[in-house]
Amino acid sequence: MSASNTARHARAALMDIYRAERSWDGWNEDGVTIANDLVNLLLQMRNSQEPVVWHPSLPVLFPDLSTKYMAAALDMSRKKLEQLRHKITMMANSMLKLLPLEDQEPQATRHLPVQFEEPFALGSLKWYAERALTVCDVYRQAVSVREEHIDVIDKTIDSFEGLCDAPSGALDSDTQLVYLSTWLHSPGLQNAKLMDTSSNSTLMLSDYDDMLRIELGIEKV
Repeated sequence: MSASNTARHARAALMDIYRAERSWDGWNEDGVTIANDLVNLLLQMRNSQEPVVWHPSLPVLFPDLSTKYMAAALDMSRKKLEQLRHKITMMANSMLKLLPLEDQEPQATRHLPVQFEEPFALGSLKWYAERALTVCDVYRQAVSVREEHIDVIDKTIDSFEGLCDAPSGALDSDTQLVYLSTWLHSPGLQNAKLMDTSSNSTLMLSDYDDMLRIELGIEKV
């Protein structure tokens, strides 16, 4: 493989990392919207069980109004939950694309002359690939946190169907705001530590993303 072809393959590998992270961002944005809709629906279902919610004339005119509302809300929440599970699956899958990258470095450089210079300014392809595995683990942890919220939502829906008790705090608006904030802001994600450097400083995920952008010539939005 020529040096120019290897440089192109190396750049494509870095672009794969960058695109995988941006893909995760997009799926997460979709997940935030669905999770917010689900939480609002669950809180409305909780409130619908209070007589004060309904105008006094409505139960008289429509005796089964509350029951029909609950049935429709449960059906909608199950559909929303499946949509949310799909988003989580896609988020996890986008990170799986990073796993084969560590193997690309020896394959790409096996037949190069000794004097070949790495095509990147800030690190070798091997270095970026090794960090990508750590990045994958960081995003997996973020997915796990979201899966915990999905499990709470699932059990809360079950509680409305009489299958179990609702998890503690599941129908508390403040608790749910904390969950939604985790989806929206991903606390700790960009500041996740990827490695300690020889200069006693720490490489964060945000630093790694900035390095990728510099290598690829992509402006930060």
